[in-house]
Amino acid sequence: MLRATLQPADLFERLANVDLVGLVPGSYIGMRQVSRTRLVATGTDGLTTFDISDPVQPKPMGFLPLPHFENEDVESDGRVALVSNDREKGSNGGVLYVVDLANMNAPMLASAVDLAIAPPDDTERGPGHIANCVAPGPKACTTVWLTGGHRVWVLDLKDMKTPKLLGGFDTPASMGSTGFGTPGKLRTGATHDVERDATGTLWVTGSGGAFAYQLTANPLKPRLLTGTGKEGVKPDVNDFILHNSKRADVGSNTLLVTEEDYVDTSETPPGSCHGQGKFQTWDITGYAKGRPMKLQNQWKTEVTGAPFVSGNKAPVTANCSSHWFQERKGVAAVGWYEQGTRLLDVRNPKKIQQVGYWLPPNAVTWGAYWITDDLVYTADVGRGIDVLR
Repeated sequence: MLRATLQPADLFERLANVDLVGLVPGSYIGMRQVSRTRLVATGTDGLTTFDISDPVQPKPMGFLPLPHFENEDVESDGRVALVSNDREKGSNGGVLYVVDLANMNAPMLASAVDLAIAPPDDTERGPGHIANCVAPGPKACTTVWLTGGHRVWVLDLKDMKTPKLLGGFDTPASMGSTGFGTPGKLRTGATHDVERDATGTLWVTGSGGAFAYQLTANPLKPRLLTGTGKEGVKPDVNDFILHNSKRADVGSNTLLVTEEDYVDTSETPPGSCHGQGKFQTWDITGYAKGRPMKLQNQWKTEVTGAPFVSGNKAPVTANCSSHWFQERKGVAAVGWYEQGTRLLDVRNPKKIQQVGYWLPPNAVTWGAYWITDDLVYTADVGRGIDVLR
């Protein structure tokens, strides 16, 4: 077992040691807690529902086999769960599975939406990577934004059995970055994720950076509020995509963002961790009035390259990048692929500090999720679900 360090020593006493207290063997990509006692998780084989009444011992309840890849951000409002099947090429092959959760012991497929939004010979990159609920209120999945393509696509899901694809809209999030598409040009990169905060603001991330939107009466014409601007596509900030975001609980004017960048071709040897995607804090003060977001800090793991073995905390791996995360009371739990789970103190957004970590053998950690104030679940392709205290 690898234990956490504490910096400084008087902070977060409960995180001084990160211990494995439970394990669900398997292969998981994403999860969503839908109530205090229920959770859904996906792997490449389908969707599993869990009873987490005892959060230390999550118990599988039901399973729905689905042919899909990869749905790394499973979405749910408790009424339905959305499993998005990625496209094969262009806009071909993408499918959205709408799962009825009325009976958590036997989740059922309510409908499947064909996401081929263009003819087979069309060059537009279509959606299919991720589906996010954006409507206000407890039934947030009545309106869905679909990402992963050149545009954000909007789905009417008021009736789970007869979804209606309304159309798409352009967003600067699809502009290219240094490593993906043509910098500054729309529809050359890709959109990636949408997160709704407590104010109703929708934060869209992609190769072009991060951008804030507000819904309007026309579902295909949301209001663009602000974005990361030129700073959001600088090579040392975004060399591939800004992956996902969360507005911080502590410090309402801070947006937490991960940069995904797991293929490093610029260093020797190629595939080392030199150019790994980082965890970022952005100042969003005045965003509703159009003030550009401002980068405050970035953090990356200790390993910088394959030759440096002795004394490192992390295993030497090629697949290292920040990925899915959740923040709770000023601590972000971040999945970091083969560099495990990192616990980062973000209460001072100008100085991100690591206060704990979990680096087990064979980890390929795609996401980390707070379940209680002192328990984190991981979604790990190589191990399953680690329950960490």
